[in-house]
Amino acid sequence: MSSKALTVARLCLSNLTATWAVMVFGFALVTIPSVIQIVQAGPNEYFERSYLLSSGNSLYAAIILSPAVIATRHVTKVMHLNASKEVFVAGAMEVYALLAACVAAANNAFYYSLDQSWSRTFQVVNLAETFGWTSHGPLVSFLQQFAFFCLFAIGVHCLAAMQRTRVGWAVDLLLITLLGASLVAEPLTSMRVWVTDLLVVQSNAIVQIMASLTVAAVLYAATLAMLRRREL
Repeated sequence: MSSKALTVARLCLSNLTATWAVMVFGFALVTIPSVIQIVQAGPNEYFERSYLLSSGNSLYAAIILSPAVIATRHVTKVMHLNASKEVFVAGAMEVYALLAACVAAANNAFYYSLDQSWSRTFQVVNLAETFGWTSHGPLVSFLQQFAFFCLFAIGVHCLAAMQRTRVGWAVDLLLITLLGASLVAEPLTSMRVWVTDLLVVQSNAIVQIMASLTVAAVLYAATLAMLRRREL
């Protein structure tokens, strides 16, 4: 199955042109204004109340858009090539793991190079730093980002795959309702804070990595079970 899954992964990657275009556009949209502000700033000036968004954050578009495209558009193409549902899901997961690794590595590269240079003039916002992922060094930061990106991509895939069914819309409505209620009502508020702390801003890197990968594995199993019951 591994070679077939790799073939599916290559097929999915070769059909993500729109995703790459959006990511490049987003990168330019974030980077060009930042460069202009850096060039216009005078020597030895520091703007404490001015913020720049790290260019590395724009790469997150690949993690958000790719699963939605693969789950909704690529599944039928793969089935027409006589691949099994298990192979499709395995290939999709390989794509997400590769994208998670590439985005995590690229964002680290931006954080430890361009962001540090720009931070001499402006406040630079990199979500990896905001979430505390960079506090343990580049390797641990990479692993934390990789784990969370895998979780996020599989979660988007799972939700996108549901959208053709009534169950999917019901799940969307339930999630929106729970999120809204968690902003004002206990114990949902405490639960939301706990989940965020566990999966995103957990100070213990090992706990955050293991929790993210565990939830990702659960979502993988749910995605596969759902696809097996679905008529294509």
